[in-house]
Amino acid sequence: MKFMEEDDQKSRIFQNYNNWCKYKETKNYWTQREQERQKDQEDQETQERQKDDQNNQSSLVSTSSSTPTSSSSATRRESIESISLDEAKDLILPRLLPCDTASMKDSLDITTSLARFQAHVFNSLTPTSLLTFETHLQHLLAMSNILIVGKNKNHPDLDEFVSSNMKDIRKSLCESVDFCIMQQKFPYDIMSDIINIVNDINCGLLSKLNAVGKILAKINDDMDPVVIRLLLCVKSMIEILPSDSQKKAVLEFQVSTRYLQPLLQTLFDEDDILFKWTNEAPFNDADNDLQDRPDGCIENDDFTIGYLEVKPIDKAKDHKKINRDLYRLGVFSKAATTKYKLKHTFQVMAVAN
Repeated sequence: MKFMEEDDQKSRIFQNYNNWCKYKETKNYWTQREQERQKDQEDQETQERQKDDQNNQSSLVSTSSSTPTSSSSATRRESIESISLDEAKDLILPRLLPCDTASMKDSLDITTSLARFQAHVFNSLTPTSLLTFETHLQHLLAMSNILIVGKNKNHPDLDEFVSSNMKDIRKSLCESVDFCIMQQKFPYDIMSDIINIVNDINCGLLSKLNAVGKILAKINDDMDPVVIRLLLCVKSMIEILPSDSQKKAVLEFQVSTRYLQPLLQTLFDEDDILFKWTNEAPFNDADNDLQDRPDGCIENDDFTIGYLEVKPIDKAKDHKKINRDLYRLGVFSKAATTKYKLKHTFQVMAVAN
């Protein structure tokens, strides 16, 4: 460059060279940044897989104990997940129901049936035969002294210890807490009209405003309060829910606040009872080890009567995540009945889009 006599030409060459360097540096910078982003994403996916593997291996252990400690929930989970199977069984055993088969009075003796089922599950645990959320939900709940009795389907292992018909057991359980199973059905004519109204909205024959007017016109003072509440739920959904399906994936938070809110808030809000989404542990007292957080709850200032878990539709076939939420609902409700001395609570598992 020093042999060039024309300053303008020299300046242009320097400028072109500097621009080339800047372009190359910029290109290298963005290339390096993209590589770092991909590496971070791969590391995150690896950590999630490792976490899932740890949860699978510790599914039995992590449900076993509510031993009170003063450490944080993270420390508590770490200490629980790192113990051996024998140590886990030592923690579980004192909390199981006493199993005395001779004391079983009749086929509806639920406590004895649960105790026998617990003993079977406990004795069958080995390092090569652990419990998983995918296939052993009833077993895991039983280890927490919770018997889940399905309406039409139960794990075959449970049938061996429950000799009575499941329908009779469900009826007996409801009667034991003074819960009346109502045989009344929603009026057919009103249901038919609602279906026609919704179809007219979808076909563009009826506006949402006119549809709401038709729903309100069906309500009168002599109507069953439950039917009125359900009609108001339909009204709320017509007003708020989007008319067209969303093409892009709907995340869990959007499912909750955009799609379920119109139904659940109208259904459960009454006087001092409120439905709300929550991000808080339901039991903060030092004597309770339950630190998980439900997606939603129904409560007043004194107690909680229901809990809600939500999953988007793309997780509908993920049995591990769905059953983990069902397990959490069972544990939340058992803790609530004990803490607030309730006869019963209810749970909602919503898988929606």
